[in-house]
Amino acid sequence: MQAFQEHYFTTDDGRRLYYRDYSGPASLTPVFCVPGLQTNSRVFENLAPNIAERRRVLCIDPRGKGRSEYDTDPNNYTLRRDGSDLYQMALAAHAARGVVLGASRGGLAGLFLAAKTQLVAGLILVDIGPQFEFSAVERLSNDIAPDMSFASWEDAAAALKRGHGTWFPNLPDRKWVFWAKAKYREENGRIVPDSDPQMTVRIRKANAELSSDAILALWQMFRSVPAIPILVLRGEHSDVLLEQTVQKMQSIRPDIAAVTVKGCGHMPFLDEPESLAAIDEFLARID
Repeated sequence: MQAFQEHYFTTDDGRRLYYRDYSGPASLTPVFCVPGLQTNSRVFENLAPNIAERRRVLCIDPRGKGRSEYDTDPNNYTLRRDGSDLYQMALAAHAARGVVLGASRGGLAGLFLAAKTQLVAGLILVDIGPQFEFSAVERLSNDIAPDMSFASWEDAAAALKRGHGTWFPNLPDRKWVFWAKAKYREENGRIVPDSDPQMTVRIRKANAELSSDAILALWQMFRSVPAIPILVLRGEHSDVLLEQTVQKMQSIRPDIAAVTVKGCGHMPFLDEPESLAAIDEFLARID
């Protein structure tokens, strides 16, 4: 029996977007899971059923990824738009408020939403913060080059292992395959990126043009988040979210809980014992 229901909603600019609804107990605040740049709702398949034992979980495919519609205008692939889409998903799902669990870029969308709306009851940032290392993001973006394809899932997993094995020194083969299936899809007998090629081009260009003023704006957005609970999960070997960034975040918000997930780079898979324990403990604080 499928653990979730599949739904679509239409955004205010006419895009048809997909989300999964893991129907946990309705008495507690639900969790909104938002994937990163390269993945989609499938990346939460190991985590969402665990949370859904206690509360509802909604996992979105952001525009341009997975089963959601691609945008005809690549300039719409922005954090502001991602935040707005998440807000509209919550309305479509009749969820007045939720805890945002944002992985990588998804965490920045959650940060934006928390600073601008009353929707966010708590925020879990998975290996991301208001400052990130562009060189690492550029390296990761090579996983979804527009002309990339593989003959099998095993070949796709092997390519990920070659590219990221340094940051995940003891990752079992099954997790490399899991990671591949959260990034790619099968099409005409080949394994190809499961995202709009124009989105990757647009975001890489935006990152390359990232200025000191833009970083300052992200820090200002972080400072403007109201007094909601925040948890940061950082991969031990992450070169995207540095330890000094987490320390700066805690100096601004001493109430932030931060957990380092051993043996991981960017980013934790969220089924590690320390990830599950930290998320369960964090959610226990929110009715």
